[in-house]
Amino acid sequence: MEWSAARVADKKEEEIYNEYINTYGDYSSTVQQAVDALDNNDELFNAIDVELGQRHLPIEAPKDDLKTDNIRRDADANAQKSAIPPINVAEISQANMLNMQTVEIMNFGDASILSRLDLPTFDGNLLEFPEFFARFTALIGSKKQLDDTTKFSLLKSCLKGRALQSIQGLALTTNNYAIALDILKSRYDDKVTIRHILFSQLANLPQCDPEGKHLQSLYNKMYSLTRQFCIYEDDSKEVALGAILLNNNSYAGMIAIRVKGLYFTCKKKTEFFTRDHHFYSESVHRCRFSGSCNTGTCDKTKPTDKLKELSNTANNHPGYTFCAASCGCLTCGGCFFCLTSCLFYRYYAYPETPTVYTVFNCPLWEFTVDAHITLQQNDHSEGTDLVLHPARTARWNNIRISLIASMVPQMPILSSTFVTDGKTIAITKPATSGQLIPNTIGQLQCATYGDAKHFRCSFPSNVCVCSPATNQAVCTCSHGNISEVFKKAQLPQVNKNIMIYQKGSEVIAKTKVGTAIQLHIVTEDLKMVSTRLNATCSVITSELSGCYDCLAGAQISIACKSERAEITAEIHCGDQLQIAICTPTGHINTVFLNFNTSRIKENCTLSCPGGTTSFEIVGELSYFNDGALLQQQGVTKSISDNSLTLASFSRVFELFGKIPELFGKTLKRIASPILMIKTLIILMIFIPILILFMRLFEACQRTRTHEKLI
Repeated sequence: MEWSAARVADKKEEEIYNEYINTYGDYSSTVQQAVDALDNNDELFNAIDVELGQRHLPIEAPKDDLKTDNIRRDADANAQKSAIPPINVAEISQANMLNMQTVEIMNFGDASILSRLDLPTFDGNLLEFPEFFARFTALIGSKKQLDDTTKFSLLKSCLKGRALQSIQGLALTTNNYAIALDILKSRYDDKVTIRHILFSQLANLPQCDPEGKHLQSLYNKMYSLTRQFCIYEDDSKEVALGAILLNNNSYAGMIAIRVKGLYFTCKKKTEFFTRDHHFYSESVHRCRFSGSCNTGTCDKTKPTDKLKELSNTANNHPGYTFCAASCGCLTCGGCFFCLTSCLFYRYYAYPETPTVYTVFNCPLWEFTVDAHITLQQNDHSEGTDLVLHPARTARWNNIRISLIASMVPQMPILSSTFVTDGKTIAITKPATSGQLIPNTIGQLQCATYGDAKHFRCSFPSNVCVCSPATNQAVCTCSHGNISEVFKKAQLPQVNKNIMIYQKGSEVIAKTKVGTAIQLHIVTEDLKMVSTRLNATCSVITSELSGCYDCLAGAQISIACKSERAEITAEIHCGDQLQIAICTPTGHINTVFLNFNTSRIKENCTLSCPGGTTSFEIVGELSYFNDGALLQQQGVTKSISDNSLTLASFSRVFELFGKIPELFGKTLKRIASPILMIKTLIILMIFIPILILFMRLFEACQRTRTHEKLI
């Protein structure tokens, strides 16, 4: 025995052996007891056969006798070499044991006893592999008392058909047990294919009969398949599906489907129309009883009023009119009466360009998959491009492909608002019809295209803030230059997960990451088995550049080279995920990432079907403030004061030319006795004061002349 030779050669082995015997007992005697018990059972079996033969009672021999004898011979040889702790006989099936009273403690190392257990079998059916592997692991694989050679022997006894052929070439050795398990798991533990099989079984369930006799049976089958389908999550990292076509279990060809892009097409909803505009203000001061200014005029003036004091430009464009009370008398605007006067002012929008803009949202995005399908049969290959839509079936070459499910990540940028001038499309902040918000693209809204063409539009009254003074009002308004939007946010717009671009008059969004799809493929007279290529990747990166805390984000060029064929890899940088294409010659991918700091030193991983590669990205980013769409700016003022009342002294010379007109108007006003009395009183006070000032002036002049003479 190997252990006996080791004990003689090394004293430490002797100590280990004695410690083992003290802990578990003398295993050799236990093994000998088990062998004696089996020999006794064999004698009893032979005696039974002889007795039955003498009595002419035929009995069918066990089907597994030959296999049992072979395993027993192998196990008897291994039992002499294995150092295995004993286990309780309760773990052995009592139904297949004879003469149990003769055996108290038995050794699992005797494979002849294990062969009588109700071990699971597996013939290559994918749906049965999970149950087989779980049962085999519980009964055999998890037993520490068994060596790998014995486990491998028992594993072979459980396999049949294609499953046994897959490991047929492996010798019965300790090292090959792990290799055999790996071969079985890689070939039959295919979750993607199992999901396809389960889905096909679900799709092929019979319809419920009208009388409902088989309803319970149909429900049980459907429930069982559905629960299994939900267990297996699709962990495939490929964006392509490969399939081997079989006809009568022989190779017939190969079908490959490569997803070229996942697209979202905007279904437009027009919100409103708008134009480039600028806000102007116009002010007019009127003394009491002049023009539209009378008692209580400011209290009665409405924002929609159009006053004759204002220009036609101000009145004929959308705007708001206001009246503020001002001071009177000669020292306050040159008014003749010392009564409160009126300051009329209006701010209005004026078109700057003839361009009409359409503002629209995308409440619905239609999901489509752009794919290329290739069919190879008998050294002949052909292919075509397909556009797949949800719940629709695409047909080509006796092949039917349906997009049955998709999982789309949340992308808030798709809820943005878009604006177009008929040629170019730009993206802007959300805006909705009826919500007139200053400093946004929705501050000036026109209901129809015709209204926008004739500038029949509306804007909120709080778009301007005005401060009335004595003779004028100073207004500060928001900016309305829509063309600035096109300079800042024209399509295409690209961030780390999605690209939004213009295709004709449509808005298309192409996602890069996070979208999973499920395809249902039906072929006529062919059976399909899915395959996946396991290949490793290597990566070379450039320096990170761009901005942080911004919409565009930072970008980096990543050259990805695959071991063979073109594959798709996942890039993980912290909690950020991106997709990269890898080819045998190396494919350069531009990847967008978002960071909130300037100096970047991030550890990332590249996950390919054949393994994971680590790499580091470094760089220094700049800060760029996207800012608000529109900024508040000062507005051009247009101030007019056309008062024809007695003005201030600065307008005396202007009034001299209008004396005849003023005289006629004065005659009409003094027709009232009360007004004539007031005028006389003012003249009686004003004339003496004027004479007094003139005399004082003359006296001062004389005094200065006298001083000079002295």
